[in-house]
Amino acid sequence: MKFLEYIANEVITRYAPGELEKLCIVFPSRRAGTYFKKYLASKLENPVWSPAVLGIEDFAQRFSPYIIADTVTLVFELYAVYSRLADESFDDFYPWGEMLLRDFDSVDKYIVDPALLFKTIKDLKEIDKLFPAELHEEFRKFWGAILEGADPDGVKDSFVKIWEIMGQVYTEFKAALSVKGIAYEGMAFRKIYEDIRASSLEINYTKIIFAGFNSLNKCEEEIIKMLVKSGKAEVYWDADEYYYGNKSLEAGKFIRSNVKKIDGMNTTFENNLAGAEKNISVYGTPLNLGIAKALGDRLNQAIQEDIFTPENSVVVLPDENLLLPVLYSLPEGIKELNVTMGFPFRATPLYNFVLLLKNLQSNKRLFGDDLKFYHKNVVRILLHPYMKFQSPALFFDIVSEIKKRNITYVDIHTLFQEVNKLNGTIPEIINLIFSAADRTGDIHAYLQRVVYSISDRIQADSSGVNNYKVFQLEYIYNFLSKLNLLNEVIIKQGVEMSSVIFWRVLMRVLSSVRISFTGEPLKGFQIMGLLETRCLDFDNVFILSMNEGTLPKGSSYNSFIPYSLRKTFGMPTFEDDDAMSAYYFYRLLQRAKNVSLFYNTEIGEDSNEKSRFILQLEHELAKSSPAVTYSHKILSPKLESTAVKDIRVEKSGTVLDSLNKIITLSTSDLSSYINCTLQFYLKKIARLSEEEEVEEIFSSAAFGSLFHGIMQNLLTPYISKTVKTEDIEEMMKRIEGDYDTLFAEVLEDEISLRSMDFGVIGRNALYRTVIQKLVIKVLKHEDAPFIVLGLEDTVEYDRSITLNGIERKLKLKGRIDRLDKKDSITRIIDYKSGKAKMINWGYKGFEHYFEEIFTKPEKAHSFQTFFYAYVYSRQNLEGLINAGILSLRELGKGLQLLKNDGPLDADNINAFESRLDKLIAEIFDAAIPFTKTDNPNHCEYCPFINLCFR
Repeated sequence: MKFLEYIANEVITRYAPGELEKLCIVFPSRRAGTYFKKYLASKLENPVWSPAVLGIEDFAQRFSPYIIADTVTLVFELYAVYSRLADESFDDFYPWGEMLLRDFDSVDKYIVDPALLFKTIKDLKEIDKLFPAELHEEFRKFWGAILEGADPDGVKDSFVKIWEIMGQVYTEFKAALSVKGIAYEGMAFRKIYEDIRASSLEINYTKIIFAGFNSLNKCEEEIIKMLVKSGKAEVYWDADEYYYGNKSLEAGKFIRSNVKKIDGMNTTFENNLAGAEKNISVYGTPLNLGIAKALGDRLNQAIQEDIFTPENSVVVLPDENLLLPVLYSLPEGIKELNVTMGFPFRATPLYNFVLLLKNLQSNKRLFGDDLKFYHKNVVRILLHPYMKFQSPALFFDIVSEIKKRNITYVDIHTLFQEVNKLNGTIPEIINLIFSAADRTGDIHAYLQRVVYSISDRIQADSSGVNNYKVFQLEYIYNFLSKLNLLNEVIIKQGVEMSSVIFWRVLMRVLSSVRISFTGEPLKGFQIMGLLETRCLDFDNVFILSMNEGTLPKGSSYNSFIPYSLRKTFGMPTFEDDDAMSAYYFYRLLQRAKNVSLFYNTEIGEDSNEKSRFILQLEHELAKSSPAVTYSHKILSPKLESTAVKDIRVEKSGTVLDSLNKIITLSTSDLSSYINCTLQFYLKKIARLSEEEEVEEIFSSAAFGSLFHGIMQNLLTPYISKTVKTEDIEEMMKRIEGDYDTLFAEVLEDEISLRSMDFGVIGRNALYRTVIQKLVIKVLKHEDAPFIVLGLEDTVEYDRSITLNGIERKLKLKGRIDRLDKKDSITRIIDYKSGKAKMINWGYKGFEHYFEEIFTKPEKAHSFQTFFYAYVYSRQNLEGLINAGILSLRELGKGLQLLKNDGPLDADNINAFESRLDKLIAEIFDAAIPFTKTDNPNHCEYCPFINLCFR
């Protein structure tokens, strides 16, 4: 028989129908009361007045003179008191204000003497007198993080000050709440305890029945003890002989203590855990998603075996982060669902979306009268899943346009009108989101409008998992409730807040919110947290995340009161939490018939070894209990091999067709092929390009373009003229005296050419200065006189070549940074802003040299420069030619030439052409596939690195 059914039997057996309305029955949770009323109603033949059925929180509200306030209100009230004693902003106070509130709650629930706990300590030596030596050391460790680095007297002063404030804050805080008629839960319990002790509590029930309690705080224990002793109350415990009678099992710790202290109606317990038939199946599977999938498979199996009834089955989630994966993994046959657990709001998509809205508003700017939003915030919002409900294709186009134009600050309405020319209407959600909200009241209204709009779209959406839609609407409702509550409290408290502080406080509040789901608790499949299972019994139990650190939770306690001091004053510690978890776990199993336990086999940062509870079942219960059938399986999901295979693109079919259509090869194309033949294929044939991103800071390409542009601007007036030393000096004067104007002109050309928007602020302003200094250095190294022949000129050469037995014409082209003539030699100069090294052939001769520059990407500068010289020479047959690079990082080396002992001659050019023909023949050879390079170093700057899993 289920425990709540047993309590219902006891009530109708021991009390006449007319006496029921004079009873008050108190359970650990409201949900237990809801189930109890179902059992009671099923056993009554005629309508009767129901007894009062309360959760323990309702009991505190019913019998105390205070209204128990919400956490947000209490933290604001606490800050009002604290701020009179210490100078601290509210947003800094809020997170540890919650912790201080929990400590005050614990002080009252465990009837701790606040005068002693918060005693004013004049000297640290008093600790030795009051408490044991280990406690003294615990104090030092606990406060070490807060007082680190202080001198001994400073440590003493800070320690004393904190404790003086805590005591005063506690006293004044309770007084302020009492005046307003509100309280935190511990304060309400302590008032009930004090009133019962003073015989001043009025109880209008003939009997109060406390049922299903395990771990009682000191107030609850004393209240129940006094009421039982006076004949006003009865107690029913819920336990199993297996752990009650075995003192080595922590699950029975509190029940054993309770039975000794309080006379209960039932002090002997059934032996269901070990004596009743029970199937316990343990499943180990890798990762949390694996657990969710394994649960779905097990539920399908239970449905097929006809042992599954939704109302008699429960999934328990010790780790609330598994809720979403579980919802997606449930079989389609489960139509009705009831979620009863506290889910962290910070794990929902809405929390992330609100955070994006906060960042959007925080980073917006006014440019004159135009409101603009920071590109990263805009892009993240437009790509958020909530935006899928309206015009997702248009939003992708907007994102693409922002990246293409390199817009740092976006005028979103203008951009929408430009992109959406066929339909000039801007979606309503865009108008709602991209509007200014600068004051606290504005932010409140802004968030309401945006979230209500999202809610309407979710409700109208017919796609997706219905269970998940209900979940979404539930956390939207919770968000709006918290938002409205925060706004009301701010107005009521008269707190002045800037928009910055309001956003911070809101996010702090939301990060601590746990969503309690509503629904029909008596219908459908139940998903619960472990705490919510108190007093409830199910035939089929599925418990997930059975790993140490999750179940049980482990040794962590957020409190200002050190562990040893908590222990000394009888306040709860992590050991108590472990004992409570053990009780909830074993109690849930004791009346179950089929139990499935799942744990993560992967041990790492997010998961520890399997729970000790599994080991206890395996090595103790299963071996000593013939009625228990125990099995343990390791589930290995079927995974396809992820080994990276060599990528080969054969030159056949459409690939060969596309290859044969190539009529132009540039320096960049050939350099790509030398670097990696697959890279050449992806760029030249597959026509893939690197994903565009907004460049807020000048990229190396933009930096180089700006340098080239300034040099071109300075030298253009001298094309076909001789540049003399005095001309260089004039250029120096211009670059030093009118640089800002010159830079602005070049930048405008760059923006126009690339359709990009660069802001010259911050690091870009620094780069502008760096470019100026580089230009000055280059001018200082110029070896005048020389004649400028061309700047940023494209050179081309139509080359006839036999490929695969067919003569073809290919246009070979390159872009020369600078062409000049010095001492009757035409010089091809390539500026290099990055790392650059020119090699010449030296003593090893042409053959070895060309093999190096045609096969090794690290020799690319030499290849490119020679290629320019080759193409130029074929168009300009007369005159002497040399080529080289000017490394902006190594200007001291001057112009690094291909050939140091004189100009390039016909043999040099012909030898290069011969090796180039061989390279081109290889590119077009149908028998040689495109493959990725064997050298991972060649992939460092490749835009396609993710495509070949390097």
